[in-house]
Amino acid sequence: LAKRNEEKNIKEAEQILAQMENEYYAGNIEAPDTRSYNRVIGGLVRKVRTVNEMGYVEDILERMTKLENERSRPDHTTFEVLMKGWQKVAMTSTYDPELDKNSKGSFSMKCVAHRAEILLARMERHYAGGNNMVKPDLAAYRNVLTCWKLCSSWPGAAERSFQFLERMENQNKYSDKTDLAPPQRMYATVIHVCGRTQIEEDKPKALQIAFQCYNNIIANGIFPLSYTYHALLLCIANLIPEGTDERIELSKEVFEAACGQGQVDRSVILGLEKANPSLLLSYVALPEHSAMVSEKQKSSPENAIMSEVD
Repeated sequence: LAKRNEEKNIKEAEQILAQMENEYYAGNIEAPDTRSYNRVIGGLVRKVRTVNEMGYVEDILERMTKLENERSRPDHTTFEVLMKGWQKVAMTSTYDPELDKNSKGSFSMKCVAHRAEILLARMERHYAGGNNMVKPDLAAYRNVLTCWKLCSSWPGAAERSFQFLERMENQNKYSDKTDLAPPQRMYATVIHVCGRTQIEEDKPKALQIAFQCYNNIIANGIFPLSYTYHALLLCIANLIPEGTDERIELSKEVFEAACGQGQVDRSVILGLEKANPSLLLSYVALPEHSAMVSEKQKSSPENAIMSEVD
């Protein structure tokens, strides 16, 4: 029933699960198994839209734990589906400064990404308590970072996502239980969070964090790819005022680094167009001054610059 998308079927499956729990507590049947819980959780997550709805779904995890039965222990799928639920809520979650002001700062803590972090912490506690079916892996941490990316308009999102990334680095470095070395995509995700910062007072710190991520990539022996340079250029475009020397020089440095690494593709060019369009045009030969420019290159600055880089 829970696999069907109709709301009435999902509710019916939930009611059946509750009845099974009652029968178990009465000593009449075995405890519901993990698979049954996961199906109900999955059905509810497909319909979830708000923080309160997702909080209700997450309460099912409490019910599983309360049974203290081997058959009902949460597994990796349980947490993964719940994480996906918080991502769905994050897609429609926006920061409201007026509401934050009236709630004396407590509203910030209601950010969906915080809830995803709390869920991961519960996953870690279950694993530390001996439940090997919920060993946190890169996918679990990636789900939390995705929530931060979706909540990048919230206060302190760049700093909090970077702290989370550093936590992964430290766990990978000092723990013998996990292999959590962040791949480049995760660093790029944090850079994207920085680039989407909307609160003016957060922007200088966000820019600093973005380039710290890039430095960490280099320090960890990871070869920077085009999507990282693209993310950095978008950061510069959003975080530094247009026309300033800092924006001009920094965007030039990033683009030249991408050129030096052979990582200029259309995404990097589009990033440069946003951050420093004058620099982009300087790389494009004017048709009236160059007999070497093809018709295809004349029609698009992207094609011309790609040709020069090649």
